[in-house]
Amino acid sequence: MKALGVNVISRTMANKATPTVEFSIAADGTWTFKTLTPVKNTEIKFKLGEEFDETTLDGRKCRTTVRLENGKLCQVQKATKSGEKDTKIEREIQGDDLLVTMPLENVTCTRTYKRQ
Repeated sequence: MKALGVNVISRTMANKATPTVEFSIAADGTWTFKTLTPVKNTEIKFKLGEEFDETTLDGRKCRTTVRLENGKLCQVQKATKSGEKDTKIEREIQGDDLLVTMPLENVTCTRTYKRQ
């Protein structure tokens, strides 16, 4: 988050949160991702390969595309504001775990979510 320019207070709050991630796929191929935290919730709806507008948990506005690549769900967020950074999020299910990797410059964030 620091590499994205997120302030120290927001980073501290985010690091203490234990988010819940819910996702589903509708019959028409629309995916829904919900990220629920005690502080803020987000929801995105998309179809694979189709660009859409997204506002991230840290408030950045992006043009986002999600694709399925080599068994991973790859989300590319292209910043719409000058000076902000583009980001990539990879999600992969391994057993009962959802592994999330977010590389940016020389830093890689990883998070593991457990199925409930």
